[in-house]
This record gives sequence, structure tokens and C-alpha cells, in this order.
Amino acid sequence: MSDADKYQISIVIPVYNGAKTLKRCLDSLRLSFGQVKTEILFVNDGSTDETEQMLEQFQKQLGSCVKIIQKKENSGLFSARLSGVEAACGEYIGFLDADDYVSPGYFETLYDLIRKENTDIAVGTIVNQTPDEICYIQTDCERFPYTQETGGESLYSLYWKQAGRCYHWHVVWNKLYRRELWSQQIPFLKENKRRLTMLEDFIFSSAVLSEAETYCVNTSARYFYVESSDASTRNFSDYAQVYRKIEDMEHAFCTVKDFLEEKSSFYPYLSGFSEWKQRYCRVWKRNVLGSELTEDEKKKCLLYLEAIAGQPISDILEEDENYYSNYKLLKVKNLRPRIRNKMKKLFH
Repeated sequence: MSDADKYQISIVIPVYNGAKTLKRCLDSLRLSFGQVKTEILFVNDGSTDETEQMLEQFQKQLGSCVKIIQKKENSGLFSARLSGVEAACGEYIGFLDADDYVSPGYFETLYDLIRKENTDIAVGTIVNQTPDEICYIQTDCERFPYTQETGGESLYSLYWKQAGRCYHWHVVWNKLYRRELWSQQIPFLKENKRRLTMLEDFIFSSAVLSEAETYCVNTSARYFYVESSDASTRNFSDYAQVYRKIEDMEHAFCTVKDFLEEKSSFYPYLSGFSEWKQRYCRVWKRNVLGSELTEDEKKKCLLYLEAIAGQPISDILEEDENYYSNYKLLKVKNLRPRIRNKMKKLFH
């Protein structure tokens, strides 16, 4: 690809059986196109529903900027995202999940800011949407730590200092990244062969943010995270699934610890890493105790969590969840009329 044809943004979208939610996601992307040259990389992760046909139709409408990476078998979110990153050509990389959507011009807004401020990362606002379509912002989590004075601390130091209490830090889908941050970590990330069901973002961010120095924030760029009532992370009635998630937790923390220990200059972050792990074990202790598992199953899970923690696990602490205590409800305008108008301009 010549410099004249080079993409400025690459958007990576993993999809697995996303036919029910994909249209909303695609509609929001249509409102994101403007002057910035953008490629969209869909990773169809072994879907067996109408996902492939929907993606092909979208590709016909928008042309060569839409690329579809087909996987014959479902490989999991971690592998799917990494496949998209490896294929990306843009100067900057952003992520979108197929069951979520973004505000009009979301990626362009972050791109304009990241170029203006000359930073490594641009961050948008996360808007949570309930299954009943109520939209809200977790205001305390939004304020910390992005808009506070850093006091000269590095971005990576702040990342570990918050110890996982504010998930806005470690999810990858509310940010636009300089692509080199990802490309230089691909060898390490490809070492993970486990098909994870949780904590994919924790591994990604713990590696990718290690070389990031600067960031900027635009609160008008909004990523709508759609909460699912039947999400696997909320299912605590199936013992095999719960135990598998705890195994994933152990794997993720071991993977990140190895990453930190390989870089001797990162030893100061190990205390934040330990605190992060202890907090997750406290949260999962509460999840297990409040679950529908049998007493014997609960005991096995709690023993496993204690082994991961390396010490007895205390009950949940107030500071574990204080960033989620205040909410701001939002009224969101229907995107449909705006999409129809833009489609008329594009294709008529």
C-alpha cells in the first residue's frame, strides 16, 4: 500500500454469531465515516448464523475499506482481536465489539484529538446500556484517573495504581491507540494459546500500555457498552463454567506476572499487580458465595481462589466498588433517522 493509500485508522471488530446485534453496530459505523481514511476489519470467528452474509453486504456497500477475516472455527475473543491487529494497516487502531455501538464520528473524534495533542492514546467515554436500553455513565469511574492531575506519574504507573478498580483503564474498546504500541507486543501476546472466557483485556492492556507515555480524553466521543442479561460473565449457576472462569483468572494473572518479571524495570508495579489480583479474588469470593452452586462446589471454588490469592481472602471492601456508586442517566437520540439520511447521500 502506497503512502497515498495508507489508512489512518484501523477498526478491529471480532464477531461470533452476531446477527442479532450486528445491524446496530454497523449502523453506528456508517455515521463514523468522514474525511479520515478508515479500514474496518471484521474477524468472523467461526459464526454459524447469518453473520457472514451481513458482513458481505456491508462490504458491498462500503467497498474495499471493509475487510473480512474468516475463521473456520471459533477461536475466542483474544485470538480474534489479535488476528485483526496483525492484519491492520492503519496508523492508529481502535476496537469495537459487535454487540456494542458508538456515537456518530466516534473514531474520527478520537483521531483528531490524538493528532492534535500528539499522544499515544485517545480515550472516549463509556456509556453503559442495560438490557432495557437505559443508558448511564458511571461518573466516579469516568473521573478517575483520566481527568485528575497525574503528579508526574507515568501512564503505566497510574494503570497499576488503580489496581483494576476502574475498568475504564483496562478495556481496549474505549481507546484509539498508536499502532506501534500493539505491533511491538504481538510476539508476547501470541504466546497465549488459551481460549479465554474472561480477562482478555487485562492481558492486552498490561502489555500494550507498558510503552505508552501520553494520553488524551474526549468525553463527547461515546462508546455504548451494551450489557447482556445472559452474558457468560454473569452466569454463576453452572459449576463447570464458574470453575473455568477461575482457571482463566489464574492464567491471566500468571501471564501478566511473567510479562512484568521479564522486564526488571517493572518490579515497582508488582505491588499494584498483587493488589489487583487480591481484589479480583475478593469479588469472586462474593460471586461464588452468592451463587446457586452446591456447598461442595462453592468450597472447591473458594479453595482455588485462595490458592490464586496466596493467602486467605477477605470480604469485599468498600473501596473495591466505590467508582461505580454514582450514575448519570442519559437520554440518547435514536440513530435511525440520521443513518437513513446519510445512507441516501452515500448510495443514491
